[in-house]
Amino acid sequence: MMLEKFAVRSLLAGVAMTALLATPAFAVTPADTLVEGFAIDDIISMDPGEAFELSTAEVTGNTYDLLVRLDLSDTSKVKPDLAESWTVSDDGLTYTFKLKPGMKFASGNPITAADVAYSFERAIKLDKSPAFI
Repeated sequence: MMLEKFAVRSLLAGVAMTALLATPAFAVTPADTLVEGFAIDDIISMDPGEAFELSTAEVTGNTYDLLVRLDLSDTSKVKPDLAESWTVSDDGLTYTFKLKPGMKFASGNPITAADVAYSFERAIKLDKSPAFI
């Protein structure tokens, strides 16, 4: 009987302690701070070579550079990103890009034409139809 009372008291104490841990935490956002939230449950991969979900595009668009980007002030125009300039052959089949000098990966390694070519070749070999590359 004594052991049973101890077990019940221990159980009740454990439940009470758990209830104390379950209290909500309140935080006030400073008036000059923008808080943005969105669902990310559609993310399948963060690999830009295979990603096609909108949430992934939101993240990769902020973490990966492209050769060119749409000009958001006029989306009929393209503006440079990693590319300094580019030319298109008369038949429209060959695009030649000149990279901006001094561009580096987060590691500090320089971005080279071979790196850019590898990214495109890898996306083609993966055959995953990346939508945002």
